[in-house]
Amino acid sequence: MKTITDVAKIVGLSRRVIQEYEKAGVAIKPCQKNKYGYLIYDDTTIKRLWQIRVYRELGYDKNSIKTIFDDPYYDHAAALDAQIKLLEKKKHEIENLIGVANLMKKTGLTPKALYSHTGEMSDLTFNDTFGILSAITRHIPHGYNDVEELPLSDEEIERGILMFEYVLSMYKEGISYDDDSVQSAIQEFHKLATPWLTDTVFGLFMASYLIAPGSAGAAELEAEYELPGAAEYIQLAIHKYCNDNINKSVDKSLKDAIDELVSYGKKKYAPWSNEAQTVVSKIYEFYRMHFNTSLISPREMLEKSILMYSDSDYYMLFDKITRGRGAGKYVAAALKHFCKELDDLKQA
Repeated sequence: MKTITDVAKIVGLSRRVIQEYEKAGVAIKPCQKNKYGYLIYDDTTIKRLWQIRVYRELGYDKNSIKTIFDDPYYDHAAALDAQIKLLEKKKHEIENLIGVANLMKKTGLTPKALYSHTGEMSDLTFNDTFGILSAITRHIPHGYNDVEELPLSDEEIERGILMFEYVLSMYKEGISYDDDSVQSAIQEFHKLATPWLTDTVFGLFMASYLIAPGSAGAAELEAEYELPGAAEYIQLAIHKYCNDNINKSVDKSLKDAIDELVSYGKKKYAPWSNEAQTVVSKIYEFYRMHFNTSLISPREMLEKSILMYSDSDYYMLFDKITRGRGAGKYVAAALKHFCKELDDLKQA
């Protein structure tokens, strides 16, 4: 026989929660008292509380648990199937949170920085933003971990730093971020950074996360140069540059290829059809031409892309943007078939 304090420790529920379940008629309220006048719990009441704890951990609410005990025809298997689906959804949501937390830890991004960098883009909802950020952290290669590993000469690094500092000097002088001189400087910096960022504006945009307003990188930058607000200025300048060049730069050829591939999916072409595979070959060639192959091979980029387009968070957003139901899965299937063909050719 145990007191409620002892029982609370045994089953891992607080006294308040135990009493709530008793009041709701789910737990069995003890009727015996010890010599000190405290209610005491026997094995039957403790066993019931133990079961309640199990169902509670599985996500069942009070009413559902009460039904389990009261309804002799309760379908446990069907209920568990439904609960497993809910738990899997919760697991996925937790994995997303872990992914975003890791991104915030590695880059120093704060919630304010996340919003300023992605929340104002297009029509992305909060859930869209969290989903796509998590997908990116799971599947996009992280790149070089040390400056010494960068495929740049000391002279090229020095030129990049000077160009970066030139942009900061224009901020200090009060020149608008959309001024031609600032945009030309961003363009020159992008060219210098091409060996590790690629010559795509998307690569530059993703790299700018490192100094997004509110991040640790932004704080270090502004402290080092004693320029409060410089991070936001640079972000605005980079966003302006990316928006102006997304349809002029090499990025457009990749975007056009993806759009063409999606169009074949909408027309019900099989992912392995000659039409679809011809487009995938363009994507493969894009990776070969515009990404540093010492960092990641075109084949590896296709694998990363397959993971991205197969990720539920990413393909749901991709389907929404392209207005094509199943578009993300179709792209993933087409890329996967192309990789298989590559492997078969190597083995032949």
